[in-house]
Amino acid sequence: MSRARLPSTFQKLALAFLIVGVVPLVFVCLLFLGQFDRHFTRSLENTMEEANYYAQSKVDSLLSGIDQSMGCLYDYAAGEYGALWELLESPGLSRSERQMYVGRMLDQFVQGDRAVSSAWFVSARGETFSRFYGQQKSPRAGEDAHHVLRGGGEENPRALSILPAADESAWCSGSADRVLSLSRNYMDTRSIKTVTGTVLGTLYVDVRTDALDELLGTLRLGEGGNAAIAARRDGTVLYRLREGTDVPLPETLAPAGGSFSTDRHTVFYQPIGQSEYLLVMSFDRRELSGPYRSAQALLLGMLAATAALMIALGLGVSGHISKPARALKKAMEEVERGNLAARVDIRSGDEMEYLGDGFNRMAERLGETIQEAYVAQICQRDAELNALKMQIQPHYLYNTLDVIRMNALDQGDGGTAQLIESLSRQLRYVMGDHRERVSLRRELDNLQEYAVLISARYEGRISIAMEAADSDLKLLVPKLLLQPFVENAVKHGLVDRPEGGTVLIEVERLPDALQIIVLNNGTPIDPGRLEHIRSFLGRAAVGEQDGAGIVSVGMKNTYDRIKLNCGRDYGFTMDSGGSMGTIVTIRLPIWEDEEDDVEGTAG
Repeated sequence: MSRARLPSTFQKLALAFLIVGVVPLVFVCLLFLGQFDRHFTRSLENTMEEANYYAQSKVDSLLSGIDQSMGCLYDYAAGEYGALWELLESPGLSRSERQMYVGRMLDQFVQGDRAVSSAWFVSARGETFSRFYGQQKSPRAGEDAHHVLRGGGEENPRALSILPAADESAWCSGSADRVLSLSRNYMDTRSIKTVTGTVLGTLYVDVRTDALDELLGTLRLGEGGNAAIAARRDGTVLYRLREGTDVPLPETLAPAGGSFSTDRHTVFYQPIGQSEYLLVMSFDRRELSGPYRSAQALLLGMLAATAALMIALGLGVSGHISKPARALKKAMEEVERGNLAARVDIRSGDEMEYLGDGFNRMAERLGETIQEAYVAQICQRDAELNALKMQIQPHYLYNTLDVIRMNALDQGDGGTAQLIESLSRQLRYVMGDHRERVSLRRELDNLQEYAVLISARYEGRISIAMEAADSDLKLLVPKLLLQPFVENAVKHGLVDRPEGGTVLIEVERLPDALQIIVLNNGTPIDPGRLEHIRSFLGRAAVGEQDGAGIVSVGMKNTYDRIKLNCGRDYGFTMDSGGSMGTIVTIRLPIWEDEEDDVEGTAG
């Protein structure tokens, strides 16, 4: 594993703090919240179940009391007529007399319970009798479709029947009540046969839904909850506490009642007494658990704030402890990059301060040692250069070549003289100026002298052409940049062609770089050779030579020089130009010099 990937001391301390401090805190709090949530859920369910039993007993008490009063029809006696059936069947009574006697009976229901809004009795003869709670109420004229005689062909004609809640104003003027109508048939009790099949009349008692609303509205159902009375047989809803809101019911109703849950509600249903009707209560769990959820959110917020505070504290403490180590690491990296003046100032009063002082002493000694070795190396290099100069003596060589040239001219051999002059100028260019960068003009002048030698060597079959704008001749380029590419073009592309060819050099200034293209119209480069050159130049280290001998020393040195002196974004690429031979594209930075280097190679 590389050092860059190793976890820092800061990371280790922060991780240890999280594992030891924050993680247990979060785990304990979440465990507590889970336990509390389960206890709260059970408590909420018990509360809802108790509320359901309470409401069922109250509704059962209200409706059962009215139902028992309705059963008193059989005990009613109208003076000398005895039982009610005698009163209804007596041919000697007028309609008004029956209205009086039956009305007295209905008064018992209206006056006996404030929840009763009106009472109606429909006889088998088609007569309708009514009494109302409130002097302003009166039955509407015409046929009443709400209060009708129930036939004896029902499955259980003697059972209590409840009609869906409706506005009483539909059959009673002067009323704004909404009522739930309870009905029972009055059977003929003269014989066993008639008591089971003969209906003498039907009693209706209209109960105000306000009484049910008041009873059920005290329960905590939530804004989304509801209560209802439904038929056990088919689940038809007869009354709702909140109109316009559905009350969920299962497809199959258990005879003894039951409960179930939906995404949002918990629903309980129980039979009302011994009747065929159910009390259904729907509780909105989200609203009922609202206060708990708020407390839970507050607790979670406090947990998050505490964890964040602990994390911030841990990071601060870890950062303070690891700060000296990070400073020491940064100083060591500076030394690795060659900055021997890097020092650390650690005043922690512990082992880190001792390490910092030791590092400073080590860096100081290392700088002194390197300085001594560097000075010794420079002295050795100067000695070697002086010895080399003493051996070569360039001026002696230049003078000797000039004597030979003049002698060739005296003998009338102008061609030889020109060649010697070109060679002399190239030697002056190579050995006379030790600057790394020269003007493009001087680099091209040197190539022109090289072209004289090439033309003579190959009897004029090979030529070198150059295209460059005058304004670009002032730009600086690395010295001896182009000669290796021209030499390779001649050696590998043009020498073997009987007709020879041309090496063309094109210079173009781009917005962000100087581009020099060296191309020839000789033999195209072999694809395998081209791939080898590209691969070697891309991966070889600086100074490394090609063991296969395919990449020349001059080309590799030029590639390394460009990368080292110009940067990684610069260099050259080599491509096959088909019929145009080989194309080398060189990319250099734009180095401008205010002074135009007009000194020629012979200067």
